[in-house]
Amino acid sequence: MSGGHYNYKSLELAYLAGEIDDDCDRLSMNSPPDEWGYVRKAEPPEIIAAMRQCANDLRALGERAKAIEWYLSGDYGPESILKA
Repeated sequence: MSGGHYNYKSLELAYLAGEIDDDCDRLSMNSPPDEWGYVRKAEPPEIIAAMRQCANDLRALGERAKAIEWYLSGDYGPESILKA
């Protein structure tokens, strides 16, 4: 078995982090007017910073989860868990 002890669920954390980063990019500026003229105001910088920190934390947790997942699959050694 290669990787996948948890069916590669560790990858979902990286995907979620990417989606949060995409939202940060989109929400850091005013939106263009919609068909009714509504403009969504940019989120405050401290909200964007907190969202980006969450994305970074998710990426780090994803790397740790991957190390565990691959260790349990026999692809990584025990040192991978300690380094992650």
